[in-house]
Amino acid sequence: MRIANNVPALFTHIHLRRNDRLKAASMNRLSTGLRINSAREDAAGMAIANKLSYQLVGLERASDNSTHGISLVQTAEGALNEVHAMLQRMRQLAVQAANDTNVTEDRVAIQNEIDALTDEISALSRRTEFNTIKLLGGEAARVSNVWTGVGAGAALNRMAAHATAISENMQAGTLHFNVMQQATPAELFGGGFLPGDTAATSGLLKINGVMIHVDEGDSLNDVWARVMEDAPHAGVTTDAAGSGFTSIINGSRPEINLGGSEVLWAQLGFDMNAAFIPGEDIQLSPLFMSSDTTGEVAPVLHPDGTLLYTADGNRVTIRTPEGHTVEMIINEPGQMQLRIEEFGGLRIQIGPNHNMNMRIQIPRMNAETLGLAESRGGQFVRLMQVTHLQGALHAIDQADHAIRTVSGIRTRLGAYQNRLEHTVNNLDNSAVNTAQARSRVQDTDMAREMTMFSKRNVMYQAGLAILGQANQRPQMVLSLLQ
Repeated sequence: MRIANNVPALFTHIHLRRNDRLKAASMNRLSTGLRINSAREDAAGMAIANKLSYQLVGLERASDNSTHGISLVQTAEGALNEVHAMLQRMRQLAVQAANDTNVTEDRVAIQNEIDALTDEISALSRRTEFNTIKLLGGEAARVSNVWTGVGAGAALNRMAAHATAISENMQAGTLHFNVMQQATPAELFGGGFLPGDTAATSGLLKINGVMIHVDEGDSLNDVWARVMEDAPHAGVTTDAAGSGFTSIINGSRPEINLGGSEVLWAQLGFDMNAAFIPGEDIQLSPLFMSSDTTGEVAPVLHPDGTLLYTADGNRVTIRTPEGHTVEMIINEPGQMQLRIEEFGGLRIQIGPNHNMNMRIQIPRMNAETLGLAESRGGQFVRLMQVTHLQGALHAIDQADHAIRTVSGIRTRLGAYQNRLEHTVNNLDNSAVNTAQARSRVQDTDMAREMTMFSKRNVMYQAGLAILGQANQRPQMVLSLLQ
């Protein structure tokens, strides 16, 4: 027996201290509910749990982002629903005006309502916002800047031209072109009239279906004054000299038709078969596109640098060989540069990682982009004119085009919303599964840990008792000394 070193007590103390640490660890796990409370407990497990944690946070945030995207799309779609209703009403009015049972006063009243609806469509595009983003004003499309003039230092003039719609996959860069010829109006020239004469007979004068009554003996001055007054209702203008008529709308489609009494028109100096000069659509120089990333002016889309385009009045559709399109309205001549910004459109972050996003594009939707109005010299000109028969018939086509355009955008918005709703469902499911996976790695199995705690608690208490016995062993040596 030795008293210098109580080896059994030392062994008992070692095991007691180990059981104390294990018991403390079990208490920590039971109190926090986590199996891993520090890296020393499971370094690899903690790394996995942390990765799953930030993925889970990202998934939950992406789900909220997608929900906000749905709200944005619903706001835009609700506004376009009202635009659709107004366009349907405008088409109904155009059909009504196309009926010749209406007199001029009736068509003027119809025109007043169409003008009000046209103005409201443009106003609605300015007012529709989501978190201050003007959804129908172009801020939810790929933003484009337009310069007019010569050279890179030309002054910015956004009124000179603007893009109304850009297809989703259009490559970023700058379109370069010159306006070689502006859209021109149709014209019909006459020979003037003799102011002092009077009408030799009663009859009707017709301009694009608008009727002007003339009584025998009326002063031709008064007749021409009535012609000038009613000409705008017929979609044309004329000057005080009576030299001819000019269509209000530019481009190749407007026509000027004279009808009624050939004798009366002859007295006003007009041959009903007079030379008619049709209007022409805008003409552009060969187009090319330069890359903004390199700063070079080399074409980046087409081998010879030319892009295709079609024109209708002052409206231009540019098409790339890949089938992407840019729709523009050009109001002034000159050298143009249309910059397509890479950051354009709205990006919705629909995933927890980089590049997990979707683009939402809502083009500018106002009276101009729908073909109901245009800007001329800074003036807002309404294009739907139903005060004459030809104008009413044309207005039906204009309304049809606008309705198809809005329907196409609403279809796109519906697709966005459906996609985002499925995205939200998927993100929520992924978040639940990720949380479950993290739980398997990080969370405490309470039943198992409680069993281990009970075992270690008993062993700890037993260790204390045995250590007390081991500490008594040296005193037994005293019995040998008695």
